[in-house]
Amino acid sequence: MEVHGGPEYVGRPAQMIGFPDAVKKAVLENYVNFSGRASRSEYWWFQLAVFILGIITAVLDGIIFGFEFDDPTVLSWIAQIGLFLPSLALVVRRLHDLGRSGWWFLIAFVPCIGIIVLFVFLVQDGQPHHNEYGEVPTNTL
Repeated sequence: MEVHGGPEYVGRPAQMIGFPDAVKKAVLENYVNFSGRASRSEYWWFQLAVFILGIITAVLDGIIFGFEFDDPTVLSWIAQIGLFLPSLALVVRRLHDLGRSGWWFLIAFVPCIGIIVLFVFLVQDGQPHHNEYGEVPTNTL
């Protein structure tokens, strides 16, 4: 079905991807995959997993190395380094879902307003049709 000569509308995924599936898809299947698209639910579930992992590593660092909150220690750094590339790749794929280039991520470095603009992009619903970055994410593994 084409609307006024525009792209074919195929609809968004009928259901959200679950928490474990989002983490598995982001880390195991798309560790440094910057091509394709990622659904909104996949992105936010993964961000929740990163947040929970940050809390766990901070507590373990506190138990092992002492509770000094002025800087992260060994476990926190390992987790941050290990999740940097999948997090970046997921942001790029999420921007692709909106029909935007992954280079829009750099807007986050604009003082004050940049991170707000990026956040607004990340919470928007993706395009309900195929775009130059691929098909609509199916939320299936």
